[in-house]
Amino acid sequence: AGVGMGANDTRRDAGGVRPLRAGVSCLRRGRISFALMPTDVLIALVTCPPDKAAALADALVAEQVAACVNIVPGVESVYRWEGQIRHEGEALLIAKTTAERFEALKQEVLKHHPCEVPEIIGLTVAAGHAPYLDWVVKSVG
Repeated sequence: AGVGMGANDTRRDAGGVRPLRAGVSCLRRGRISFALMPTDVLIALVTCPPDKAAALADALVAEQVAACVNIVPGVESVYRWEGQIRHEGEALLIAKTTAERFEALKQEVLKHHPCEVPEIIGLTVAAGHAPYLDWVVKSVG
C-alpha cells in the first residue's frame, strides 16, 4: 500500500492512481513508487553556441549549481533580435538543480555565456523518481 493507506484500501482515481493524502498520489511500477508531488528540484534550460556547451556544462557541475547537465546538440533557435528574425544553431543544456540554487546557476551561466541576453529558464519538477531527486538536492546542496 502507498504511504498513509491501509493494505485493504483500493480507492483509485480515473487514471488508476491511488491517493496518498491531499495533493499526493503514488504510481506503482513493480517495486518502485513514483511520488507525484511538488519538489524542490528545477530543470534549467540554457541555450548556447555549440562550441561553448561542454565548458559551460562543466562549469555548472564543478561549481555545484547543477547536479547533472545534458547537452542536446543540433538545436535551431528562431528569434527576433534588433528587429530582425534570426536562425541560430545552438546546443540546449538541460541542467538539474534546486530552487535554492537557481540564482547561483543563473549567475554562473552569465559569467561564462558569450551572449548579451542568454536564455536561462527554470521549470519546476512536479514528479520524479525520489532517489534521483534526492541525489540532485544533495549534489547541489
